[in-house]
Amino acid sequence: MSTPFPAVDDATFREAVASGTTLVDVWAPWCGACRTLGATLQQLAPALDPALKVVQLDSEANPATAAALGVLALPTLLLFRDGALVGRRVGALGRQGILAFVAGD
Repeated sequence: MSTPFPAVDDATFREAVASGTTLVDVWAPWCGACRTLGATLQQLAPALDPALKVVQLDSEANPATAAALGVLALPTLLLFRDGALVGRRVGALGRQGILAFVAGD
């Protein structure tokens, strides 16, 4: 998946979410809904708060982290604040759903 967002893996995940607010897009290459969500995130990138980090985790290539996070369905968006999981949404959210999720609505 080609997006402007950096990929994280089992080795880099904890550091990526350790500080600030981070949106994690958990996806897999075979997942059509994941590609749709990734495209929507890419279109939204200019509208997102610049302080919000967005990263992507390929659950197929990094099953240990996906399992530790309790990811059971794809796509899954996870919102972290200073290393703590504060939100989870499953499914291909639209623009407004993503914006509401990252705003805490």
